[in-house]
Amino acid sequence: HNSGGYDYSNTEITFLTKPSAVADGDLIGIGIIRKS
Repeated sequence: HNSGGYDYSNTEITFLTKPSAVADGDLIGIGIIRKS
């Protein structure tokens, strides 16, 4: 699932943003990774 130009298949985002999370708040998962 691509959103906001991020490639989930080639980043750790795939681990933190489960399918349900991507549908509901993928930007939250991205924010967590950028903070970590």
